Amino acid sequence: MQLENGSELLEGIGGTQANSLFDAELQRRNLTDSFEFEKIAFDGLLLDGDERGSSLRHFDRIVKFVEIAVDGIQPNGGSLVVQLVVGGVLLSQQYTYTDETVLVPVVGDGNGGQNPFQEDAEHDPLSGPGVIVPAGTPLAVRIIAANGAADARVTIHSRRRYL
Repeated sequence: MQLENGSELLEGIGGTQANSLFDAELQRRNLTDSFEFEKIAFDGLLLDGDERGSSLRHFDRIVKFVEIAVDGIQPNGGSLVVQLVVGGVLLSQQYTYTDETVLVPVVGDGNGGQNPFQEDAEHDPLSGPGVIVPAGTPLAVRIIAANGAADARVTIHSRRRYL
């Protein structure tokens, strides 16, 4: 049963199961609390080549996920495809939306290369694959294939890079 505050009342399970569920929820919240969310709106009819963003931070950051949602017209006969632009360079990984909000993880370094943290992952368990955006480097999103979509939101899920 779900309570008004959004939490769930656990009925009919033992203490061990309840503790396991609580621990899993606590880990999930700790993980998502460490992320910064940057929402980039593409209002109106989207066009191939549209680019928005260009945000700068005073610290290195690692993009872990790209979330795409379309609030207006859905892509017609295809999918909405976006790519990240770091420091003016279009990265190779494409993030695709078809018909519902999607959260796409970064693969490797987001540009066709290996995971940049394979050797260092034990020191930073949240590192894993990710696009490294150095401090002072602009980050933007470019529409690659609009396919008639309108009113889209792209949310960049990133976190600080700890050395």
